[in-house]
Amino acid sequence: MKTTCKFLVTLTLTLLSNILYSQSIPANIHTKSLVGWENLTWGMTEEDVKNKCPHRLKYLDEFDEYSDSLYCPFKIENYELSYYKNLSVSFLFHLRTKKLERVYVVLDNPENVLSIVRNIKSTLENQFGKVHIAHETKNFDFNWVFPNLVIDFQHDVIKFDKNVLLNRIFLSFSKPSKDIVSKIKKESEKNYQETKFNSSFYEMYPTDNYWTFLKLDTRNGKLWQVHFNINEGFEGVVDLNSESLAFNDNEIQGRFKIFPTKNTYNFLLLDQLTGRTYQVQWNTELLNRTIELIW
Repeated sequence: MKTTCKFLVTLTLTLLSNILYSQSIPANIHTKSLVGWENLTWGMTEEDVKNKCPHRLKYLDEFDEYSDSLYCPFKIENYELSYYKNLSVSFLFHLRTKKLERVYVVLDNPENVLSIVRNIKSTLENQFGKVHIAHETKNFDFNWVFPNLVIDFQHDVIKFDKNVLLNRIFLSFSKPSKDIVSKIKKESEKNYQETKFNSSFYEMYPTDNYWTFLKLDTRNGKLWQVHFNINEGFEGVVDLNSESLAFNDNEIQGRFKIFPTKNTYNFLLLDQLTGRTYQVQWNTELLNRTIELIW
């Protein structure tokens, strides 16, 4: 009976992952080779990992233990990913088998979260193909799913009153499991297209500057500065945010909306589907044009 259930779970995961990553994984990547993290494979012993990562490991005085029967005997500090060099890598082994099962890559207290999420997501997509599932919640959560590897990339933040208790960019590389299959099926069946908002595809918002408006694509949060003139001043359209903020490609008409503030150059951009809020600063100078996630 156990053998039959195990076969069915494996078959379900294989079929689902084939659907999810078909035509999205880079041509130079063979899915059968995706069986671990970097040059490591699941099932390696501590000694195997030591041999594969010489001079990189920091040994812990006491093992870090995790609630699901995993322990971490050593880490890599100051790991580099994308443009960032201060991440930490934890290697998790099963308490009973002493075999490698997961790898966590963590960046604590990141600044400008939106920029970091975009850059790391782009780096992972260059390596593993287009993200398979983007969970549209207030926090970011992306998944890549392969027959022998699941990657979970997320940003978690916990605030109490005015204090930030947790602010972390987190990547998990792990073996597929029955729980993962269930989670993926549940998320893949969600359909946000049923949500509707009263809005046009594009909307124009005035600023306190007589010659400047903001143009918003309400489906994805893309923004432009629109400048007009009746004499010899600048006239044209300038990018303010050229990348979609609808990370799961659910570009629903009216999803994004702009709210002015009492500051001439700053607006708030709201994702009405997830509640994510961004501070947008327009300016005639390139270096002073920004968009940042507030939370």
